[in-house]
Amino acid sequence: MMPKDKIQLVNTIWDNYIKTNRIVLDAKGKELVNIDDARRFAIIELKKIIDEFQKGNSNISEFKTSIDSYNKRNNL
Repeated sequence: MMPKDKIQLVNTIWDNYIKTNRIVLDAKGKELVNIDDARRFAIIELKKIIDEFQKGNSNISEFKTSIDSYNKRNNL
């Protein structure tokens, strides 16, 4: 379990980040709307790739290619 002071620090950092209201841009300079939603979806999809690798359904080269391809397609 994380100590309460560390949890508070993380919350403070997060709150300060949210207050900045920064615009997130992709590699081409285009604004990424709803970046957090896209990242949540990416986590689900990337876990599938990781699971397939851990089950032995892909080798390390295929795993790396799959991760790289996903990241390039989604600019995350």
